[in-house]
Amino acid sequence: MRKFLQILVVAALGVAAIGCSNSDDGLDYLKGSSSLWLGSVDSVNMSNFGSQLAVSGGNQNIVKASVDSTTLVLEGVNTGATTLFVTTDQVFIEMVVRVRGLVGYWGVSTNDKYGIAVSIEGEDTLTADRIAQIQSALVEQYSAQLAGSIFEFGPTLFVWSNGTAAGDGTWQLSGNSLVLTEGGVARTLDLEVYGVDRVRLAADIVESVKAQYPDDAVTGATLTFFLDRRIAM
Repeated sequence: MRKFLQILVVAALGVAAIGCSNSDDGLDYLKGSSSLWLGSVDSVNMSNFGSQLAVSGGNQNIVKASVDSTTLVLEGVNTGATTLFVTTDQVFIEMVVRVRGLVGYWGVSTNDKYGIAVSIEGEDTLTADRIAQIQSALVEQYSAQLAGSIFEFGPTLFVWSNGTAAGDGTWQLSGNSLVLTEGGVARTLDLEVYGVDRVRLAADIVESVKAQYPDDAVTGATLTFFLDRRIAM
């Protein structure tokens, strides 16, 4: 929602500086664009743009738009783009809204802020130093497997490749979970949306870690990594 509002305000100010015109009705005409995630709802306070807020136009099969007092409410229904016309007593905004989901190409992020991480939990006998050692080793292990990986999500199928290996299967979103099925084996990952071009995935890897470190009293282990959109479809 913050990103949406920032884009809207910047777009509005930018157009006001170079393309704002006053017509006989006294309204300032602005153009802007924004994006939101499929299935998400953005509630944007438009009081700074005037009163008597109204919205019209647009494909309701892509974006459901409504008004609550001076708040513009947008819901992403299907992927695609549509144009909304937002008015107050002061402005007329021609707004292109894009709805994005997983369909497209994504790559695994390896930067410092949005990189690959592993969290470990254990019994009291598992010291903090040993946890740090295991986490470091696992991050190196999973980075070798995931770094450089590209995922292509179609409507129901996905393909992945890390440059040396590849695979394919089916996928579906179930609430906040992404279910990937490959070779008849389903894997459920927690999914959290970071804007429209980044998602965070978290996988339970405790059984794998227990097998790797059977003497370390590990009770919980989670792998997290981020996918960044590379090419939108």
